[in-house]
Amino acid sequence: MIRLFVDHREIPSPPPGMDSLDQVLKHVEQAHLSPDCVIRQVTVNGIPVVCESFQTDEPGGKGKAASLGTIEISTAAIGDIARESIQEALSYIDRVEAAVPTLAASFQSPPGPEAFENLRQLYEGFYWLYHLLYRLNALLNGNTGKDQPEAASIKAHQDRFLGNLQHMVEAHELHDFALLADLLEYEIIPLIPDLKQHFLDMAVKAEQRE
Repeated sequence: MIRLFVDHREIPSPPPGMDSLDQVLKHVEQAHLSPDCVIRQVTVNGIPVVCESFQTDEPGGKGKAASLGTIEISTAAIGDIARESIQEALSYIDRVEAAVPTLAASFQSPPGPEAFENLRQLYEGFYWLYHLLYRLNALLNGNTGKDQPEAASIKAHQDRFLGNLQHMVEAHELHDFALLADLLEYEIIPLIPDLKQHFLDMAVKAEQRE
């Protein structure tokens, strides 16, 4: 039998027929959590888990009820989660804004391995920021966020970044590092203030939920 705990309080076991962690968590969200509360951390038999790793219908998959045992769930208010994520993103954006001019300068002469590693980290950082923006928009609007004006604005901004990224990749392949430096300086740097404003707008939405 599955034992369920939410914020250290035991709640009734899920109904029969729920055979994956994903199903159990959805049941907890619907039956035991308030609309402004989200799951923050899950442990199964004392081991922290990434929820997505249990979303499987394969026979014997990790999500099967027989392997679950005791599930402990910690929760947090949507506003708290959003604020923490936004502060982390804004801090990262400030670091990026300070670092990109130096990165651009490093491609104005033959770049070394460090320059390419920093460029890779920049790509990954922007992808994380846009992914977080979409998640925050969906979370704070209480739906998928796909039809929200904010989502359209975020996508337009992301499309600009992806277009510039494609040009940067092409410049890299052609060893045209002067062009790559120009793209960083004249295309990527101007995107940063707007990206920051998106997160500031999300911060306002998070405050409005209080």
